[in-house]
Amino acid sequence: MKIFPVKIEAKCLGCEKCKAVCPRHISQIDPDEHLSECISCFQCYAVCPNNAITFSKKELEETGPLPAIDKDDLKSFLAFRRSNRLFSTKPVKRETIVELIHSAQHIPSGGNAHNCKFTIITDQEVKNRLLQLIKKRYVLQFKFLQVPIMRFILTLFTDPVTRAFLNDREYLKRIIPLVEGMKNGKDLVFYNAPVVIAVHSDQLIPTPGPDSILAAYNIVLMAHAMGMGTCFVSMVQNAVNNSNKCRALLKLGRRERVHAVILLGHNKLKYQRPIPMFREDHYRFIKISDIEKRMFPCST
Repeated sequence: MKIFPVKIEAKCLGCEKCKAVCPRHISQIDPDEHLSECISCFQCYAVCPNNAITFSKKELEETGPLPAIDKDDLKSFLAFRRSNRLFSTKPVKRETIVELIHSAQHIPSGGNAHNCKFTIITDQEVKNRLLQLIKKRYVLQFKFLQVPIMRFILTLFTDPVTRAFLNDREYLKRIIPLVEGMKNGKDLVFYNAPVVIAVHSDQLIPTPGPDSILAAYNIVLMAHAMGMGTCFVSMVQNAVNNSNKCRALLKLGRRERVHAVILLGHNKLKYQRPIPMFREDHYRFIKISDIEKRMFPCST
């Protein structure tokens, strides 16, 4: 995390809005001193009505005035986003990729750490080598999974998520066409996408996983706004994190873990409409009375 010490200028009105939004609860405001406890979240800068907050601008740039977006426009925009696996052969410009990466900086980040890193693969040879490593790994794994006793043994020594996967016969059936297609030379991993972006972090705290997913989704939304297609591929993420050869190919450090992998490219087909919304809503509101009834069912 980079720190850009914030300074309060003399034109401060004393409204204390900066103190109200500060996540570190900095209360000492002195126009002549830097704030040593600042973590450079820039909340004070964003809220100051008289632009009295300053900081080192050597590595920073202004992002423009407050944007205005209609609620219904945003709703439509989100509904039209689709996972895309059909990419045209049109290359994605390097400056476009860089602009997409920059959009990821606007995420909320645990502790304002912003420790996400991005490995971008546009070289076809690198993609081919990674594809072969992933293909070899999954074909071998699936061979073991088809043996009931091996599947049972694996469930004894694996994590709960993998155990649930191993015990779900219907899910395993759906994997068969994928593995068979890979064995027959089909690219069912990268789907011939011109760009692959791995989002990773070498930090263990505070929230590297959620931060990386948020960063990745910012990239996905910005790509959607640019008229391009994207797709998350968790099987690449899992393979890279568990294969020394894949990690070496991507030059990942010992502590680094990939938390999201995105395919990116220009859409080969144009979607005409969003899909219908699911009517089932997975949410609930809770009240203290409901909690007390569950904890103390016999109380009156």
